[in-house]
Amino acid sequence: MPFEVFISHSLKDKAIADAVCAKLEAEKVRCWIAPRDIHPGADWAEAIIAALGSCKVMILIFSSHSNTSPQVRREVQRAFEKGLIVMPFRIEDVIPSAGLEYYIGSVHWLDALTDPMEQHIDQLVTRVKALKDAGLQAAEMPAHQTMPEQQIDEGEPDATPQHAHREFADIEETASPKQGKGALIAALAVLVIAGAAAAWWFGVGQPTQVAVTAPPPAHTPSTAPAPSLAPQPHSAPPPVRAQTPAPAPRREETISNASREHPWKNSLHMRFVPVPGTRVLFSIWDTRVQDFRAYMQDTGHRQQGGVYVLNVTKAENGGVNIRWELDPNASWEQPGFTQSPLNPVVGVNWVEAQAFCQWLTRKERAAGTIGAGQFYRLPTDAEWTAAVGTTLYPWGNDWPPPPGAGNYADEAYAASFPGEEVPEVHINDGYARTSPVGVFSANQYGLYDMGGNVWQLCEDWYRAAMNDPAVIAKFAALRNDGGGQLYHVIRGGSWSTRITLRMLSSCRDGALPEVRYADRGFRCVLAGGSAQ
Repeated sequence: MPFEVFISHSLKDKAIADAVCAKLEAEKVRCWIAPRDIHPGADWAEAIIAALGSCKVMILIFSSHSNTSPQVRREVQRAFEKGLIVMPFRIEDVIPSAGLEYYIGSVHWLDALTDPMEQHIDQLVTRVKALKDAGLQAAEMPAHQTMPEQQIDEGEPDATPQHAHREFADIEETASPKQGKGALIAALAVLVIAGAAAAWWFGVGQPTQVAVTAPPPAHTPSTAPAPSLAPQPHSAPPPVRAQTPAPAPRREETISNASREHPWKNSLHMRFVPVPGTRVLFSIWDTRVQDFRAYMQDTGHRQQGGVYVLNVTKAENGGVNIRWELDPNASWEQPGFTQSPLNPVVGVNWVEAQAFCQWLTRKERAAGTIGAGQFYRLPTDAEWTAAVGTTLYPWGNDWPPPPGAGNYADEAYAASFPGEEVPEVHINDGYARTSPVGVFSANQYGLYDMGGNVWQLCEDWYRAAMNDPAVIAKFAALRNDGGGQLYHVIRGGSWSTRITLRMLSSCRDGALPEVRYADRGFRCVLAGGSAQ
C-alpha cells in the first residue's frame, strides 16, 4: 500500500510525532515517519524523496527544534515542489525561520499549545480524514504555488507563494492558467458528486472562490469551529458554496454503548472500552503525564521521598553495573528522562494511584460525567489477566518479540548504557525509556501497552502462588510475599524489562505501596457501569 501522510519532525519531538502517527494509523491513514520507515542499510535521503513522492499530505510537527532543522526545511521544500498539502501542527509558540517562512508563512496552522495534547491531535486527525474522504490526489496539486501575475516582480520566477494558503476543511489553491473554465466545471462536478470535503481555487489573476465545507466525521464534536474563509489580498466575487450532503447522525458515545470501535471518553479524554470476562471498562492506555498533572494541579499534592531510577557505573571487568537507586530529587515530573504529556506517568506509587482514582471519581460525579454508583479504581489481578488475553506473551506466542511487540529493553535501551548488552531482545523499538501511549498496536480488545512501556499497578496484594513456578525459581525475591500483605501486584513489564520470563503474560511482580520507580505506572478501570 502507498503511504498517504508524511510526518516531518525533529527527532527531539519524536514523542509527539509518534503519537500523531499512532492516532492516524488507528484511523486507517497510512503514515511514513522516520526512522521507523527507513529500512536498515537504505539511503536516508533517497528514502525521504521516495516517501514524499508517494504521499499526498505532509504534517509538519512545528517547534523550536524543527524550526532550526536543515533536514526539516529540506523536507518541506521538497513537499511543496511535489505538490503535497502541508499542514503545520504547532506545538510551540515560535516564529518560523526565514527558510521555513518562505514555504509555510501563508499556510493555515493548527495550534497545539495547550493541554490536553490529545484533543489537538484528534482535531488534526479529523482534518486529515476529511481530506482523505474527499479523495484528493497529490497529482491534482499544482507543482508550485505562485502569486497572482500582477504581484510577481520581473526576474523573480520563484516569488514567495502568497497563495499557498490551505485550510484543512476548506482547501483553497490557485491553479495554473492552463486549467481554465473547463477545469473549474469539471472539478466542481467531481466535488459535488463525491460530497468532497475540500475545493480548490481556479482561474487566472483574480480567481473565483469555490469553498466546499466537509461535514464533520461522526465522532467530531458539534462545537468544532467553522472553517476559516479569510479574505484574499485582491478583490474576488463572493464565494459560491456547493451543496453538501447532510452529515450522518452522530453516534452518542456513552458508558453503556462503549465498544472497541467507539470508546467512551471521560473529562480528561481518557478512553474506555469493555473487556470480555470483566464487569468494568478499561482505559485503553496507561494514565498519561497530562492526566496526572491535572490531578496534581487540582489537589496541590506534592511528592516527597524521591523515585528509584536506573544508575550506571563502570564495573571492574570493563562492563557496566546498572542498579535501581533512590534519587531523592526525582519525581513524576523529572524521573530521570524526558516525558511528553502523552507518555505514561511514572514515579507514582500505589497510594498516589489510588488517590488519583478517588479524585477523578469525585470530580466526574460532581460534573455528572459518571453516575453515583460508578467509580474509578485500579484493575484487579483477575481483570488484568482477562484484558491481556490468553497468549503466552502480550503480543502472541512467538519468541523473540517481533518488531512492534511493545516497548521493552532492547537495542535502543542498551544504546543508552555504553557497554550494556541486551541478549534476549535483538530488536530496536526506538525508545530507550517510555514511549507515548498508543504508539504500538492495540490487542484484540483495543488496549495498548499491555506488555512493555510501564509496569501497571493492580488492586491486589501479591502472593507467590500467583506466579508460575519457573518465575519463582528464577527470581528469589518473588518467593517472599509477606503473607499476602507486603507487595501489591504489578503486571505487564516495562521499558526496562529484558528477561524472557518477565515478559510472560502471566508474570507478576510486586510493588511496595509507598515506593516509586521510574518504570512503574498505572491504568484505570471504571467500575459500576454496564460493561459486559
